Amino acid sequence: MGTSFPLWKPTRTETLDAHGGSKIEIIEGGIVHHVPSGGINEEGIREFYHGCVLDAASHLDRWVFFETPTPDANLTPESLQCLVDFYGQLHLHRCVGVIIQAHRSLHRSIGTKLLADLPIPCGFSEHREDLLDLAKGWLVP
Repeated sequence: MGTSFPLWKPTRTETLDAHGGSKIEIIEGGIVHHVPSGGINEEGIREFYHGCVLDAASHLDRWVFFETPTPDANLTPESLQCLVDFYGQLHLHRCVGVIIQAHRSLHRSIGTKLLADLPIPCGFSEHREDLLDLAKGWLVP
């Protein structure tokens, strides 16, 4: 079983509110599993990803970011670049790889192109077990 962390706590009132949902847990020792849902805007990226995900991983020496979007998860056009920027900075927080369980081939092809230049490895698959095996390999020092 994983450790659950609070999903999202509003900390301030702003013109742009966070949209979407987020569930985060630590699984398999060093894998931060994130399940985004709904339509996620730029503020949602800041709250869920830059806030909750990095907080959940802050105590880990090495970790892999594992994302499993729900079927209704999607990004606004403005939030897409914000998410790509987040992925690009993960290595600065001791993250050694990104795995994404993409259920649709369109998501896999778009994701592969967007994340091709990451400074850490990235893997896509529909199959959770394949991704977890990949992540475990990356976590071996």
